[in-house]
Amino acid sequence: MDRSDLTLAVSAALAAAVLLGWVLAWIAGKLNARPAASGPMRELLAQLGSEEAARRQAEARLAELEAELAATRRQLDKAQVQAEEVRAAYRAAMQRDEA
Repeated sequence: MDRSDLTLAVSAALAAAVLLGWVLAWIAGKLNARPAASGPMRELLAQLGSEEAARRQAEARLAELEAELAATRRQLDKAQVQAEEVRAAYRAAMQRDEA
C-alpha cells in the first residue's frame, strides 16, 4: 500500500465517521424530540399555569391566615388570664366586704 492509498483509506474512514455521527445525532434528535403543543394542549398548558399560580396564592393566603389565627389565640389566652385575675380580685373584694 503506497502513500496515496493510505491517504484515501484514512479520508474514507474519517468521512464515514462523520456521516455515522451525523446519522446517529439525527436519530437521537428524533427519539428525544418533544411534540410541539398545539390547540387544546396549548390551552391546557396555559390553564395549568394559571391554576398553579392560583394554588401558590392560596397557600400564601393560608399561611397568612394561620399566622393571624395564632396571634388571635395568643391574645385570647392573655384576655382569659386577665379575666381570671379580675374575677379573683372581685371575689377577694366581695369576701372582704362580707367579713
